[in-house]
Amino acid sequence: MPLASSFIVWIIGLTSSAVAFRKASGFLKRSRLGWACVCVVVAILAGIISFSDMPGNQSLGKFEFVRGPAPVRLAPVGTGKGIYPGRVVWVHDPDATDWAGPGDGYWWQENHTNQVVVNKMMSDAVRALTGKNTVAAGWDKLFRYFNGFHGKGNVGYRPGEKIMIKVNFVGFVGWSWGGVDPNTYELVDKLDYMNTSP
Repeated sequence: MPLASSFIVWIIGLTSSAVAFRKASGFLKRSRLGWACVCVVVAILAGIISFSDMPGNQSLGKFEFVRGPAPVRLAPVGTGKGIYPGRVVWVHDPDATDWAGPGDGYWWQENHTNQVVVNKMMSDAVRALTGKNTVAAGWDKLFRYFNGFHGKGNVGYRPGEKIMIKVNFVGFVGWSWGGVDPNTYELVDKLDYMNTSP
């Protein structure tokens, strides 16, 4: 209620100030100096009321606004996991796709993806995540960490083991509008909708 009333007083004060200045201008054009001065005084008073009743200042009524606590600096939530706990890497290269927009097929089609650039991005991400100079050393470090964390010892990848990479389909919120087949996750509607590429 105090915040709402302050907002209403602010809007009324601001509007009254603008109207009073406009009236003053009209009176000056008709050479009515007395009324013009009255309107200017009203406009100034309305402006003062408007800005003195903003949150953070004491209001003119019985309400007093007190600022809330200062914003808290962002801090990690939970406990970081991984080789370097909590480390996240981000890789961007605009050359990964050449899609020109609607009318040029679809952005997610294979012919719009430069696989060489995407492979380099993946390589850069693995090396940045693990702190290794080569992709092979980075993957080895990831597997050894993963296996050690799961009680399998300091063991790297063994041929024949299967690897699953979880792609973030968080943007596929379109089940409600029927845009995504819930069984295949293929886009069946709104095909230009920007999302994670298959």
